[in-house]
Amino acid sequence: MKRISSIFGHVSDARISKLLHELDHQNLVETITLLPEDLKRHRLKVKTDKDHEVAISIPRDIALEDGSVLCLETDRAIIICASKQKWLVITASTAALAIQLGYHAGNLHWKVRFQGAELHVVVVSCYKDYTDRLHDLFKPGDLLWKKMEE
Repeated sequence: MKRISSIFGHVSDARISKLLHELDHQNLVETITLLPEDLKRHRLKVKTDKDHEVAISIPRDIALEDGSVLCLETDRAIIICASKQKWLVITASTAALAIQLGYHAGNLHWKVRFQGAELHVVVVSCYKDYTDRLHDLFKPGDLLWKKMEE
């Protein structure tokens, strides 16, 4: 298992980019795809796209981001790729139902943001887990929802 304790650099750095390009031609670049909430973590065990285990343990003052280069060696590079955040956008058909929706979202400890009359819920697993919970709490037609990624 490869152990990482610091970030080597970023893919946008010209020198690093050139080296990554050369390694990529030899199929020696590995990626680790992380959800946006996992980018905030400082200790995690993950697998690369080539199924190699990596243990990341970085100091609190260092942040992972899309394009972080964790390893750059003559025969291997490992970079971070951030996946898009999934959102469930919910609109209640009445103000009373909107209050109910907010109450339930709070009790379920969902991470949310508000945009006008819409409640945007961070989807950590799959959309169905969230819509199933709402299905049990509301009648058909009470809520409208759509899936979104950003």
